[in-house]
Amino acid sequence: MSNGFAVTVARIALAAALVLGAGGARRAEAGSYDPVLVIGQAISTGQARPTLLSLVGAWSFDDILQVDFPLNVVVSQGEVFVRYSVGSASGISGSFAGLSDGLTVQEVPNLEASGSADSSSSLVKLTAHQMTLALPPIFLPGPVTVVMYAKLQREGILFSNRTQSTPDGGS
Repeated sequence: MSNGFAVTVARIALAAALVLGAGGARRAEAGSYDPVLVIGQAISTGQARPTLLSLVGAWSFDDILQVDFPLNVVVSQGEVFVRYSVGSASGISGSFAGLSDGLTVQEVPNLEASGSADSSSSLVKLTAHQMTLALPPIFLPGPVTVVMYAKLQREGILFSNRTQSTPDGGS
């Protein structure tokens, strides 16, 4: 009977290993990124140069660190813009008429073809819920509009909410 008991225990152990192994494989597959793009607040510094724009929100920080997550941040004031691609040394600035009424999926390729590298713009700080951007001098004092987008293979282009900055100390 002890031999039969050992076989039963071995079968249970094998079945448990198969079940747990299959469950583990599903968990690993489901561990792919789940894009989150939300801007909660945008605060710009006063008249100082470079003007800094601080963002508070959620932007798939773990994915940015672990996978090649294609996050772009677009700051605009009318038709003037700077676009930051997370992972690039500097932003791309220029003018794009499509930004005056918001950015659409159809306009992203044209935006990405517009402008030129601008060494006066940079991503200064990036943490899980805070981002600080140095804006180039093409921006006038006053509010700017911010939107994020990510170009993903399966989902296409995903946008964050669009928000307007408040001056330092505002809410």
